[in-house]
Amino acid sequence: QVFRGRISRIAPVLDAATRFLSRGEVHYTATLGLPALREAIAGHYRARFGVDVSPARIIITPGASGALMLALAATTAPGDGWLLPDPTYPSNRHLIRSFEGVAQPMPVDAAQAYQPTVEQVDAAWTATTRGLMVATPSNPTGTLLDLPQLAALADCVRQHGGAFIVDEIYQGLSYGVAASTALAVANDAFIVNSFSKYFGMTGWRLGWLVVPDGLTRDIERLAQHFYICPSTVAQHAALAAFTQRLACCPPARAPRSLRRAAQPAAAGAARGRLLHHRRTAGRVLHLRRHRRTGRGLRNPRPPPDRRRRRGRHPGHRLRRPSPPPAHPLRLHHPQRTAGRSRGTDRPAAARLTTKKGDPPGRPIYVAQGAQASSAILLKRACIASTFLA
Repeated sequence: QVFRGRISRIAPVLDAATRFLSRGEVHYTATLGLPALREAIAGHYRARFGVDVSPARIIITPGASGALMLALAATTAPGDGWLLPDPTYPSNRHLIRSFEGVAQPMPVDAAQAYQPTVEQVDAAWTATTRGLMVATPSNPTGTLLDLPQLAALADCVRQHGGAFIVDEIYQGLSYGVAASTALAVANDAFIVNSFSKYFGMTGWRLGWLVVPDGLTRDIERLAQHFYICPSTVAQHAALAAFTQRLACCPPARAPRSLRRAAQPAAAGAARGRLLHHRRTAGRVLHLRRHRRTGRGLRNPRPPPDRRRRRGRHPGHRLRRPSPPPAHPLRLHHPQRTAGRSRGTDRPAAARLTTKKGDPPGRPIYVAQGAQASSAILLKRACIASTFLA
């Protein structure tokens, strides 16, 4: 997830949810969602994309999946077909099947940026086809449809008398190109969006659907039976994403290759000293730069004050069984933790090391300090439980 673990980024959202819960008045909302949130989304389209959307056309849903479900339920009859690019989000064809529709995949490749073309849609349209579903940015390929392409596809679908669903869940997570919306060229399309990706609110399960004029009441009746209303707490929290001027939505991080290309020449002045720590997969990577070449080094030799004298620690050595038992102590390979700092996340009772003469790379448990005996007992208990199981 893009912002997973960055709590400070969504602090306004968390604060809004906390304030709402502290009042103790968590009740149902209207099926279509909080009027204030629908107006805020309409203002978002107006301010960011220059598109006027009536709040009456915006329906708050339990995630983008709920929005897709409503759009398909309102348009699909048994036997209706839906054109989909292949590859596409796997759940789409199953949602179509849930309403007795039929998925009609259209193979796409790199030559067409993994997006369908007007000629391809015309050739694949049949008498039973109900509409076309696309995504921009696409999942899983990440490619985009620009506004002229969206306009051409919308005209094609309109000529066939079908429905057009555009998935914009990853809107705003693009590099080198400004975000856009299909509403700028296809006002009669179904637009699916979510708070999960751009707003970093994955676990809140909240999205929205923009429907064509005249379908709001039909969608409302379906939503009343599907889920009554979206999460009340999530809706009040999502309001902060707009009232705080998108404070919880920093610009998307560019790929590593682009970040490296944009590094200033002054970064060379930091050669030979520790630049920063990065925590990944339960260990700390020390990122340094070579003193002469300035190139980045991964897990370099640690400073003298942090080097371990292997084989000189007091305590008992217990070899890790194969396969390792499940236990609360984390196992770290010595070759991967050679440059690891002594942070608070080190195992309190034991760690891995090697002894001179052992085969290279063989991990050995070493208990340390006053907790050596408890570590040994815990280790033996884990081994015994493994064999008894």
